Amino acid sequence: MVFSYQARAEPKPGMDKLVEGAMQMFAEWVLTQPGILHIHQLKDLETGALVGISFWERKEDCERALTLSAQAPEANAKQKALTDALQKPLVTCSYDVIWQAERRPP
Repeated sequence: MVFSYQARAEPKPGMDKLVEGAMQMFAEWVLTQPGILHIHQLKDLETGALVGISFWERKEDCERALTLSAQAPEANAKQKALTDALQKPLVTCSYDVIWQAERRPP
């Protein structure tokens, strides 16, 4: 079963690019981890909030990657910079994917 992890960040005014860059750097690292299928970064057109959604082969793969990222020596400094750039704390959610569909070419 596929697993999904979502993080929503609401940048302070003028901090959009900094938060976008931090999320993209994290996404590039995530793409090197075992079990990752794909990752998307979205921007809410009304609020400007940024949402990262990743899809994994298994929940354990995602949890392992999150643990590794938190243990990285530079993680604390990057987390502090990101936290200072947000209006409120990062909101995360986890999901079991119960079905999915893809458009097939005609």
